[in-house]
Amino acid sequence: MYDKIFMADLLRKTFIFTVGIPGSGKSTKFPNAEEADKFPNLYNNGILNKAHLKNAHKRCLENCIDKMKLNQRYVEQSNTNLYPENLILYLEKCIEFEYDVHIELPQHGYFFYDNNLLPKEQFDEMINRRSNIPSVDMIRMKNQFDKIIIFYKKMEKYNDPRVWLNCIKNPFFSANIFDVNIEGITIRDLNVINNNTTLQMYTIIESNEINMIKGEMNDESVFTGIKLIQTMNRSNNILIVRENDNIGYINLSNNQFDIDYFLDFIKFI
Repeated sequence: MYDKIFMADLLRKTFIFTVGIPGSGKSTKFPNAEEADKFPNLYNNGILNKAHLKNAHKRCLENCIDKMKLNQRYVEQSNTNLYPENLILYLEKCIEFEYDVHIELPQHGYFFYDNNLLPKEQFDEMINRRSNIPSVDMIRMKNQFDKIIIFYKKMEKYNDPRVWLNCIKNPFFSANIFDVNIEGITIRDLNVINNNTTLQMYTIIESNEINMIKGEMNDESVFTGIKLIQTMNRSNNILIVRENDNIGYINLSNNQFDIDYFLDFIKFI
């Protein structure tokens, strides 16, 4: 079951959690895992009783903590975990009780098991299998999964809960990333940005200077804007620029932000 955990790590205590849409096979792979869906009376005749949802997740967390207090080798949690901020309390307890972190992701499109269906067919099957969940909610969860899976895949190699916490609490974590192609950006003249209608769709532009992340620049450097990063509250709008092997950024909104958080975030895009 724990094929991704190296034998050398088997002596370490590990908190294992899943990420996936309802019906993807989380509970099948981890039948003994703690899970909000196992809360009594959460479902009435198969229909979700949202009044119990908060208590269901509270109980799930409490059960995991109780197992950590007993120093159980593996503590498993098989919720959807589509919003990483919901993992913060689990991760804090992992630090307190000295647990590593291990994430289990679907290995076959949306599924934890292989049935040779294409992703579109898989999603149709999950909707049919979970007919008690409104299709609009299933679509919302699918869209969130598609959005967050890139981050989770990049986090797979980290087992330190402190690293997870730092990334999830990072204000850039939930940023929107837009691909752009803006040529001719120079050190001396940033009007090419101020006059760019594509960027003006996303932000008020108050650019001032180019800051290097990697490489060097000189007065003759000519950069190309490649990605626009915008935090969810739109308070930070950053343009990533490239010139050959030189990488830099321009703070478009002239708003101060913690550069360490931003540089940590850059590792994941």
